[in-house]
Amino acid sequence: ADANATIVATFGSGSKSAAVKVRAPYLISVTVLPTSVRVNTTATGRVFLSGPPILPVIVTLTYSSGVTGPASVIVPKGQTVATFTVTATATGTQTVTGTYPVGTSVTSPVLVLP
Repeated sequence: ADANATIVATFGSGSKSAAVKVRAPYLISVTVLPTSVRVNTTATGRVFLSGPPILPVIVTLTYSSGVTGPASVIVPKGQTVATFTVTATATGTQTVTGTYPVGTSVTSPVLVLP
């Protein structure tokens, strides 16, 4: 969650302060590479956060009916990227969606060829 903080600098008998808002990392991108694959092959999925979290973050993953993969992926503390494997099971334009935090979702297409 976002938090407010105050920074105070003191020099001699004087001091100055400033209020800042500290933003929690959020999901900015989901990619699947290569962007087109054949049925019954795999691709590499990646989720990207806006900044490194101070604790591990679980990104929930959902898939359209023609691709499968793990239900979630963990972005380790101090990192901004996590990878996972996507398996193509049916032809057509398919999607992989990542969600973190709750209510913030990003979708990536993947074209599955025969």
